[in-house]
Amino acid sequence: MNRRLRRIERIRAELLDDLSRRPPDTLCVSPAPGVWSVLEIVEHLVLAEEEVLAGIDRPETLEARPRTVRNRISYLLVLLVLAFRIPVRVPSRAMSPRGERTLAQLRADWERRHGLLRAYVEKIAPNERSRPVFVHPVSGPITLPQALRLLEVHLRLHRSQITQRLRAAAT
Repeated sequence: MNRRLRRIERIRAELLDDLSRRPPDTLCVSPAPGVWSVLEIVEHLVLAEEEVLAGIDRPETLEARPRTVRNRISYLLVLLVLAFRIPVRVPSRAMSPRGERTLAQLRADWERRHGLLRAYVEKIAPNERSRPVFVHPVSGPITLPQALRLLEVHLRLHRSQITQRLRAAAT
């Protein structure tokens, strides 16, 4: 689990470092009407993690929720959609970017959230990791390992999109 978290943090740091070296105006350009800019994709990543990891700033309030067979199947379907890059709508309005934050602000928010996540991962007892205390808007209650897996697959998907957008903008 710590290894997955380190991978997430490495990918995230590399992404943010790369974007911070680019002219800010290139991050705000939408490739087409209704298509997110690079900065909006980053904001979506931050917002998605905020929603899925809700309550991590107060771990004592996290409560296990019952999971159904439907939840378990939905989780696998979400992973497949992300892994195979199947275009879907954002599953929650809270995950939709508003385009009001700078890269520096998004980075600070993301760093803060990952500090909380890191602290949670480091102090949670191994027997508590399988408690479904987080909630994904489609798959419902998920465990810490499931949340980390979703975060990594989601980050990789959007990292690829960002790379494509930046390449297209450079040509």
